[in-house]
Amino acid sequence: MKFELDMIGARRRKPPKAEQRRILAEQDGCCFYCEQSLDALLVIRRGRLSKNEIHWDHVIPFVFSGANDGFVASCALCNQRKHDKLFDTLEDARNYLRAKDYEDKQREKEKRHVRHLRAAI
Repeated sequence: MKFELDMIGARRRKPPKAEQRRILAEQDGCCFYCEQSLDALLVIRRGRLSKNEIHWDHVIPFVFSGANDGFVASCALCNQRKHDKLFDTLEDARNYLRAKDYEDKQREKEKRHVRHLRAAI
């Protein structure tokens, strides 16, 4: 299915500005998935300061639909983690993203532990 849509030559597009404003108003200026404010220029994620960017995510991934509709506003991290996954409910998506966040935190903790052990040797 993904291959066939790529052959059509459809292009991803952002929603028009008026639709972007409507979506942000409906979501109270927050990420659809993690519900953090998208108004802040900088956010702390995984213990690091990073630039907060609004990503216009296709609820049904573009690779499956080829349609430029069904947008939500999300933070860059949630959109990148969700990638091309399709979920039955919003709660399923949020649970998946929370689990990914936990995995990332555990991986970061393990890296710090290894660096600490190397420094001790």
